[in-house]
Amino acid sequence: MNKSELKKMIQDAEMVLVGIGEELESGFSILESSQIYEDLKRKLKAEGLAEENYEWVYPCLLQQAEKESEEARLLSDFYLELKDMLGDKNYFIISMNMDSMLEETGFSVERYVQPFGNYELLQCDRACTKELKDAGEMKKNVLQSIRNGTELLASLKKSYCLHCGSEMVFNNVNAGNYLEEGYLENWKRYTKWIEGTMNRKVCILELGVMLNYPSMIRWPFEKLGYLNQKASFVRMNSVIPQLTGELAGKGISVRTSSINFFLER
Repeated sequence: MNKSELKKMIQDAEMVLVGIGEELESGFSILESSQIYEDLKRKLKAEGLAEENYEWVYPCLLQQAEKESEEARLLSDFYLELKDMLGDKNYFIISMNMDSMLEETGFSVERYVQPFGNYELLQCDRACTKELKDAGEMKKNVLQSIRNGTELLASLKKSYCLHCGSEMVFNNVNAGNYLEEGYLENWKRYTKWIEGTMNRKVCILELGVMLNYPSMIRWPFEKLGYLNQKASFVRMNSVIPQLTGELAGKGISVRTSSINFFLER
């Protein structure tokens, strides 16, 4: 399969379901090649502070690092290419990743769901309340303290729960008591969208999904591809692109990274 063939498959479909997996996770690795991380280390050294005591600010830097890292720029180009390929199709995206690449590249928040959470909301570490808080202000304060020459990193304070006094942590699966309320509204949109695929011509596109959590994307996508006689199925993966026997003759296996494929590298 080549890029033109995939474009035609999407154009011919009535609906497009996209699953995005770990191969496309920006993650904390992008921090190492970002300017904001260099600025943090320089500020820590100037103030004589130990970096391990400020690792809690790393998630606050991810969104900025996604704008500065070369690795993240490739990811951004991939998402922009995917967005262009989907065009005005009726699509939905489920992503196993916690980065903000979908938001940053202009995908509507009503068109995707991140079941593992992200770094946009804060929750009580003890989950004493289901209230979620926007993390924007905290991230803004961290960035300002790093890049403002007159502010000290030592003055940065963590956010604490107003109800029990526990630390506020990011609302994702890394939280000890992960509150799923952060993504449930979009999950309801997703399940309703899936119900609408019955007897419709659906293009199922699975990109870089590994086997860590097969019940999230791989198995449901395979089942949908098998049960819907009008469905087409593409699994793109540089490591495990193999298809199940049930998808023989219907599914297409592409052994490559999605970035290489979409950016024709």
